Amino acid sequence: MAYDELVDSIVEEAFSLMETGRWERVLECSNRALEYQRDSTDIWPIRSMALRMLSRHEEAVRSCEAALGFDPKSATAWTEKGTVLCDVGRYEEAVHCFEAALRYHQRHAAAWHGKGVVLCELGRFGEAMDFFDAALSYDQHYVPAWHDKGVALCELGCYKEALNSLGAALRYKSDDAGPWCCRGYVLGKLERHEEALKSYEQALWYEPDLLKALCGRGDTMQLLGLANVPSVDASHVACELQTALQAALEEIREVKNAPDTSDLHACCTAVSGIVKALLRIGYVKEAEPVGEEARHLISAVLEQDETPRLKPLEEILETLLLLGGAEDALRRLQEISSFHGIPLNDEEQTSMLRLVCRRLAQDVGNYDGATQVPEQIRDTKERERALGNVCEALARSGHIARAVELAQEIGDDTPESSRSFVLLMICNAMCEKGQLQEALVMCRTKAPHELQSVLLTVATELAKQDQTQRARELLKEALEFPSEDNDWYDDWLLSRESQVLAQAGEFKESLEVAERIGDRDSYYESLSKISGARAARGQIDRALVIAHNLESKGLGTEALCRISQALAETGHIGEAKDIICRIGDDDRRSDALACIGEVLARQGKALEALEVVERLPSEHRYRGSDMFDALIRTLTSSGRMERQYRLRVCTLQLTG
Repeated sequence: MAYDELVDSIVEEAFSLMETGRWERVLECSNRALEYQRDSTDIWPIRSMALRMLSRHEEAVRSCEAALGFDPKSATAWTEKGTVLCDVGRYEEAVHCFEAALRYHQRHAAAWHGKGVVLCELGRFGEAMDFFDAALSYDQHYVPAWHDKGVALCELGCYKEALNSLGAALRYKSDDAGPWCCRGYVLGKLERHEEALKSYEQALWYEPDLLKALCGRGDTMQLLGLANVPSVDASHVACELQTALQAALEEIREVKNAPDTSDLHACCTAVSGIVKALLRIGYVKEAEPVGEEARHLISAVLEQDETPRLKPLEEILETLLLLGGAEDALRRLQEISSFHGIPLNDEEQTSMLRLVCRRLAQDVGNYDGATQVPEQIRDTKERERALGNVCEALARSGHIARAVELAQEIGDDTPESSRSFVLLMICNAMCEKGQLQEALVMCRTKAPHELQSVLLTVATELAKQDQTQRARELLKEALEFPSEDNDWYDDWLLSRESQVLAQAGEFKESLEVAERIGDRDSYYESLSKISGARAARGQIDRALVIAHNLESKGLGTEALCRISQALAETGHIGEAKDIICRIGDDDRRSDALACIGEVLARQGKALEALEVVERLPSEHRYRGSDMFDALIRTLTSSGRMERQYRLRVCTLQLTG
């Protein structure tokens, strides 16, 4: 897979993860993408956003500055930097960033909105209105501007106008807890307490731990004299759910016939959200009629202009996949394609086929079905990307020969070919399974252009096994490759060299190599990896010294996470949990817990992994999703499919 295609695939995965708030995975995706396109001004802001959501603001600012180093006129990077600075109260600097963004891109809605947010933070709500209106004049669907305009109007006492603004936000994104919560507050100010209570309940439906909504609901119940009402039994809850569901379905039927495309998209999103929520709490039967509504929405979506149809159609297909399973996906897709004789265009058909392909290969393990899907994709490059996904899934489940055979169907026109990258992914999967020599042989014969990367990976694994001499031989061979005369490539190579030496126990030499890394983020990450390698060799005190030194850079918790992971991977689970207790930041402590859970999951220790993830605070429970993915891969490769399906349900319940 060529660099740009591989990066597109990784970025696509990152955007998908953003929707579920899995920011650690988003950060991982952006780091992977930057290995291939270090100078991309699109990826650095994504990395910054992930770091910002993880409260790692200094690193987020550095990511924005890296993007601006490659393109000083990037409005996206300036806007993201302004957002980070606003989050930490550096308002004057934030305004400078938003103004810079607008200087280069006058119609950048997010920058107009960002400047309005700063004014709100300073209590200048009237002035902020002009900036929110400017943002909406360039993008009327920009939900954050509608939401924050509603907040500003509320602060100005314009409650009816605030309701209109919040209504617009919910029209374009009905599953956002923030506008629902704010709507409850505004309705309370208007003394419409019954409606306020419903809005708070709606906010808590989408975000059960939203503190403002919990407090608002409690205060409203007190005003209505409901605070001491005894809890209802399960039958009453089911009855209330049925009533609410029926009301939702009636509203969906009304919106379905609306001519406004954006309303129809919001309707499809609402259907998907209802299905996911019902499945999450175990109401499979109740979700079925919602699925029928999704099927009925198909005709309304297809009757729209072609340009905006893709996302609603993907929402519908995702809903049908959740209810019917990926086995039924191709039949569903064929029904959509021929519905009322209105064909899908090539982009729609391709996107939905790739969605089905990923589900079949990665989630269900139906490789025969997944292999047949790309045959229906007309565009050669898109077909090869889908085949690459199947190859990687096959390799990760242990079907190496079949993965290599399938990879031969992928083009090989240039050194940076699709096939070459897919074979690299297969080699990496072989290394993960301990098939080091086999990975080297395959790479030398079938993917020589990726040999340097595989040599470094195998050398690292051999170093972990104390096969130091062989690891050094492979490291030497990898370092003899011609230089690309590129700073980020040099830093990447130094980082990998340092990692091999650290795993081999050559810590002094490893630190000397790390000192030559020019990029500070890469340097600090290498130090964290060295600390983890020291911990894996029992040198916990020395590992903690590195973590202590990194604390002054705001990266001490990253090193502690590495240390706990290293201890877990070497079987020292108790010591790994002890290290976690040293992490003062709740957010990063959850990172470390999730990391240990994933290590245990990869080892097939399901019960121990579940015990670890249950220690996560409820607001961080979604971080256990990586652990569940690892467990599912383990169970798929071992043929324990029944347990895998039960875990998929457990994933919905625990992670949302």
